[in-house]
Amino acid sequence: MGKEFSTKDLRISLFGLIFSHIQLLIGLILYFVSPWFDQWAAIGMGVMKDAQARLYLVEHPITNILAIVLITIGWSMHKRQSESSKKFLRIILFYSLGLLLLLSRIPWSTWL
Repeated sequence: MGKEFSTKDLRISLFGLIFSHIQLLIGLILYFVSPWFDQWAAIGMGVMKDAQARLYLVEHPITNILAIVLITIGWSMHKRQSESSKKFLRIILFYSLGLLLLLSRIPWSTWL
């Protein structure tokens, strides 16, 4: 009925998985060396009262880790499927949810 899950599709989805994990590692390194991380000691749990500090120290890292977990789950689930349509469905569903979460926590006002 639909397209076969080819080697090209496998490579594209594997590239997405690898790229997201590299992004996570770089993000964690930047998180721990950023000046924002020093505010944990200064503010303590008061960080939850400051919207910008909460975004950078709590919401952004947790949401991004969750997004990478979803992408990894999608990769793992697609490997267990025998039908191409189910493989595509797992990849599209979980990778899209992961991407949506990643895009939702980018501090756009800082970048634009």
